[in-house]
Amino acid sequence: NTQAVAYARSARDEVRRNQELRATVVASWHMIALLQRHENQINDKLDQIARLEQAMGDADVYLRGIISDLEQKLADAKKLEMELRAEIKDHQHTIHCLHEDLAAAD
Repeated sequence: NTQAVAYARSARDEVRRNQELRATVVASWHMIALLQRHENQINDKLDQIARLEQAMGDADVYLRGIISDLEQKLADAKKLEMELRAEIKDHQHTIHCLHEDLAAAD
C-alpha cells in the first residue's frame, strides 16, 4: 500500500514535471517566434536606414553639383560685371571726348 502511494505520488510528480516542461517548451517556442519577428523588424529598419543613407548621399552629391554650378555662374557673372564696368568707363570716356570736341568746334 505504502509503495503504491509512493509510486502514485512519484507518477503524479513526473506528470507535473512533464507538463511544466511542455509549458516551458511552448513558451520558449512563442519567445523564439517573438524574437524572430523583432529581428525581422530590426532588419527592416536597418534596410530603411541604409536606403535613407544612400538617398542622403545621392542628395549630397546632387546638391554639391548645384552649388558648384552656382559658384561657377557667380564667378562668370562677376567677370561679366567687370567687363561691363570697363566698357561703360570706355563709353563714358568717349562721350566726354565728344563733348570736348563739340565744345571746341563751337
